[in-house]
Amino acid sequence: MGIFDFFRKKEHKPSTAELLRNRQFNDKQDELIEHGFPKGEFMLSIENIENNENGIYVSGIIQAGNIKTGDTLTYNGFKTFNVKELKIGDTIVDDARKDENISILLENCSSSEVEIGGVLKK
Repeated sequence: MGIFDFFRKKEHKPSTAELLRNRQFNDKQDELIEHGFPKGEFMLSIENIENNENGIYVSGIIQAGNIKTGDTLTYNGFKTFNVKELKIGDTIVDDARKDENISILLENCSSSEVEIGGVLKK
């Protein structure tokens, strides 16, 4: 191994969160399935976290599927939270679907339990 081999970039396979952040999925359902996500189910990559008097709101654009108040979501494959409230802009809604920018109030969640780039699935 030469001295310059150290500086060569190694091939990097991006994580699902990285792909979502880079908006490479769009409507490519085959790529979603390849990364372990069944077609048609809910997925959101967290783009923002807000802590207010009601609790922790996470927000982002729904990448796949739909969501409704009362659903149970899995965060990064291990932690689960119930959906207490959904907002589109300042309007409280009962449900939302793919490509909508939403804020989700997670029940019994602290700001240390979620982070930007994390993935919520149903």
